[in-house]
Amino acid sequence: MELPSKAGPAAAESALATRLGQCCDRLYASTETLAADLKEAGLNIWSIHIPFGRPFDLTDPDPDHFADIEYRYKTLIDAGARWGAKVITTHASTEPFPQDQREARMARGKYLYKMLGDYAAERGMKITVE
Repeated sequence: MELPSKAGPAAAESALATRLGQCCDRLYASTETLAADLKEAGLNIWSIHIPFGRPFDLTDPDPDHFADIEYRYKTLIDAGARWGAKVITTHASTEPFPQDQREARMARGKYLYKMLGDYAAERGMKITVE
């Protein structure tokens, strides 16, 4: 079998599809296998695409969700760094949301993007927003 990388592609983005709330142990088991398979095929993982939805909404104003969301992102950033990814692609929020939540959500998102951007940078990665 000829390696896919010989046909032209040199890198891939891994879209971390998951059922809402199924983070993170089951997700990692399957993506660790994917990362190994891509390396064996001669491809590099260039980008990790964080799933969309409330479990990953950086603007969620509910303080009970804050630690879980931070944990999910940091764990996925760490996994991406292990696989050699340079970019973490995120979604800004799960808009639309009520206008009266806008200010609190924007403040929460700004704080988390800064904190997670610094965390990713320490691992040689950057965060992008789709």
